[in-house]
Amino acid sequence: MRFLLVRNPFVITDPYPATLVGMVELVSCIPAALFWLFGPVLLASAAGAMIHAFRRERKTLLFVLPAAAYVLLFILPLHYFKLRYIIPVAFTTGIFAARGISAVLGTIPGWTARKAAILAIAFAWPVILSADLGFQMTHDSHDDAAKWLSAKLPPHSRIAGCDSGPIFPHVTRKDIGFMFLPAVAPEIIVPEFSRQRPEFAIVAPDWSGRDGMEFSRVCPAAFYSGLKDGSLGYELAAEFKTHSLIERQLLDYPSVNPRIPIHRRKELAARS
Repeated sequence: MRFLLVRNPFVITDPYPATLVGMVELVSCIPAALFWLFGPVLLASAAGAMIHAFRRERKTLLFVLPAAAYVLLFILPLHYFKLRYIIPVAFTTGIFAARGISAVLGTIPGWTARKAAILAIAFAWPVILSADLGFQMTHDSHDDAAKWLSAKLPPHSRIAGCDSGPIFPHVTRKDIGFMFLPAVAPEIIVPEFSRQRPEFAIVAPDWSGRDGMEFSRVCPAAFYSGLKDGSLGYELAAEFKTHSLIERQLLDYPSVNPRIPIHRRKELAARS
């Protein structure tokens, strides 16, 4: 209940306002998300099956009630939307899509190439999305960044980042230290970072960022820009990002296979 009613600036990064326009924009995200997940063929099949049920089997539409209640009691009061929130609605949509595809296939006698072509066309988009998501997860940029850090970091190095969750690559070396800059006091992040002068810094997207952001929302823009332009005394040492077939995060969760820039103190580069 607190999550629904209390606005947390780190969680609600782009809320839809509680106005008619904001509500219309929020509701419009639902069919757009379903179209993205299912593709046009399966979504059209689901719509056709629902129309058929409305005309001839209205009791079947009772199956829609849990999804409708979920939208009314969770998504709309939240005034916020992420693609993964549509999964309960997608389950119901998938059932009707299956009914629609089954009805179409039932009009074609026997097993023919036409049936195979219909199934291939209908499921091509979800299969491609699933394969792409699997590729991004199994080739996550965190893995390559962790290997680089384990191999390249001098002994007893420190890596700094904003304290917004498990954003650091998993480094197995025991002599590497991690500095979490205080997200609760963003105004002291730059002074604290400049005072401690860690050897390396990582500022990557995480759960708190808006779509397209290159860094965590709890990380001040001044800190990120200071690393990028070198004004904090750091330079880009390496960058990791596994490019995939579909350059959009399937679950719009920025910490899956993000772009990970690793900055190091300039004097370290001069010594190497």
